[in-house]
Amino acid sequence: MKNPIAITSFIDYSNHVVKSGRSIFLKAIEQYGEEKINLKTRFYSSNPKSEEFLLSSKAALCAELQGKFQEMHEALVKHGGEYNLNSVTRIANEINLDLDKFKSDLRSRNITRRLRDDIRLARKRKVAVAPAITINGYVYTGAWDEEALIVALDNSNTKSVEQAMKSFVNWGASAAVVLLVAALLALVFVNTGFFHEYEFLHNFRFGFSAGNHVFELPTEVWINDGLMAVFFLLIGLEIKREIISGELSDIKKASMPVVGAIGGMLIPALLYYGINYNGEGVGGWGVPMATDIAFTLGLMALLGSKGTYGRRLS
Repeated sequence: MKNPIAITSFIDYSNHVVKSGRSIFLKAIEQYGEEKINLKTRFYSSNPKSEEFLLSSKAALCAELQGKFQEMHEALVKHGGEYNLNSVTRIANEINLDLDKFKSDLRSRNITRRLRDDIRLARKRKVAVAPAITINGYVYTGAWDEEALIVALDNSNTKSVEQAMKSFVNWGASAAVVLLVAALLALVFVNTGFFHEYEFLHNFRFGFSAGNHVFELPTEVWINDGLMAVFFLLIGLEIKREIISGELSDIKKASMPVVGAIGGMLIPALLYYGINYNGEGVGGWGVPMATDIAFTLGLMALLGSKGTYGRRLS
């Protein structure tokens, strides 16, 4: 018997799309066979500071501690008004929870930590908005109807290589990792007796022609002025996204990366200038000043993230 398909459902009760989407999702699960699926419910919102999201998600987690997650989950999905302290407490009373324990758990660090872990998991799996589901760890991006969901479930165990390749391509640092690996291979190649072959590839000219007109450039120029331009365009778009709606949109959180970026340019340039002061090469200070973000991203990706979701949810 095949291992059950791992489905994680990311819920944001304050987004009322969850009501219509839930019925379609449950019908697809029922038709496919509940025994073939390992279903988990997690919580995520594109606005994790939303008071409605925080209260409703914590209420569900508190009900789980009393063995009544499903009852609370159903009630929160069906709830038509705002999610505030009064409304979640009223729902807790209706499903016969211990209200004193419920209110105490609602303020506990344990519940806050569990919600923070859900948010971290959603971001790790590249969930953009909720409601959303992941199938065997991959975000489902198909049509939200029963047939499409069942097809996705059928194909979930047969597309591992395709999914892995797609995940790598969609990974923000994938291009940097490829660049870093290519640079290391080039160093090995040119220093192990293949210098002339390397120079041939380095200066090999290719291009295209139209009639009597020929446009050819060396490989180096195609890479430096073509592929690298696209790479830094993507980096610029990613930074813009972070400034507008991501981690850098908060001045306090953005201050350290900004200071680090400025220091990363100025300190190498000043060191170079100081060592070469009054020398012939003093004008080359701009070379170490260049922030080589391509290699930096590659190294950071290989080292992995050692940070945590620092801001404590309230």
